[in-house]
Amino acid sequence: MNEEEVFKQVIDSIRLIFGDYDVVITKKTVADEVNGWDSLYHSLFILDLEKKFGITIPLEVTCSLKNVGELVEYMMRRIHENSRS
Repeated sequence: MNEEEVFKQVIDSIRLIFGDYDVVITKKTVADEVNGWDSLYHSLFILDLEKKFGITIPLEVTCSLKNVGELVEYMMRRIHENSRS
């Protein structure tokens, strides 16, 4: 899976979890730009990504990521690590 495919899946998850199918997401998008993004929905979003991609994203990582692009980069590293094992 390449970075653009992962990015598309992340966008799909944001739209599904937050219930806004018209929201425009870029790699620079931050949580404050998505209506309803609070701690509960953040957790549901991360759990959805973990399930879809078969990876874990530790809490300390999710708290350190600045935007969607950094999330995608982190996920790409984890997906790559999993494919080598």
